[in-house]
Amino acid sequence: MVLLASGVAPACAGPSELGSGGASGGATGSGSGGASGGTTGSDAGGSPPQTALPAACSAGPLASYVVLPDLLSPASGSVVGSEVTARLCAGGASASLQRTSPTANPANQLELNIYPYTADPTLDYDIALPTDATRLLLSVLIGPGAAEAGTYTETSSTCGVIDVCAFFPPPASLTCATSGGDTCTPGCTFAASGTTCVPAEPETCWRAATTSCYGGSTPTAGSWRLTLSSLEPYTSSSDTSGDELWVVHGSLDATLSKIDSTSGAIVTPTNTATLSLNF
Repeated sequence: MVLLASGVAPACAGPSELGSGGASGGATGSGSGGASGGTTGSDAGGSPPQTALPAACSAGPLASYVVLPDLLSPASGSVVGSEVTARLCAGGASASLQRTSPTANPANQLELNIYPYTADPTLDYDIALPTDATRLLLSVLIGPGAAEAGTYTETSSTCGVIDVCAFFPPPASLTCATSGGDTCTPGCTFAASGTTCVPAEPETCWRAATTSCYGGSTPTAGSWRLTLSSLEPYTSSSDTSGDELWVVHGSLDATLSKIDSTSGAIVTPTNTATLSLNF
């Protein structure tokens, strides 16, 4: 991955959109157990949840694994829906544009990445809904039709998946097997060591998608409008990927549909959230 130190992957990156052969970008889903969770109703005291969009905020610093920080354009914005309302703090995600090298897989793939390369993901958002979410994760991977300023929608992009996922505390009563082959008990996942099982964070996700930029089947959902206002070619002696890179600025507006976190299927077409970003 272009942005990262050798051999390092983002701690909260999911598996479905992590390319090989030097392709960079964030995940479009999370592999942390696939269970839906969280509530959007009244809190423990019976009062209605906060639904007003929080004020502007600032995220924490970039993570230490980022080796090309000046390639990244800090993003800010919001996601608003009946079950999710949150402010993306400035710098809580970052955008970049690349064309993968001829030897990458996929080769010569033009892709816009927006992902939270931050040291502390709990500082990326100010969350109003769901009230019991511990963090949100934004992941954007879109193949615009050209490396030039302009507007690209889900119909004029070569591929694209946009995810916003809310994560929740695991049930306190959940007990996981500490080891034992290649599977964990339901609701659990392997720890970073790969040898012990730990409680997985339940998640609820909203998505806009056409086709995956890395192959595989992705149910169609939602819509988007990506505007690239400026692109500046980027080179660095620290980049050994062979990819063509640009510092990019613009905006992204999308309508996301609630999905099943395991299958990716749309749960209810009318259960949507609106994502608005500037970068």
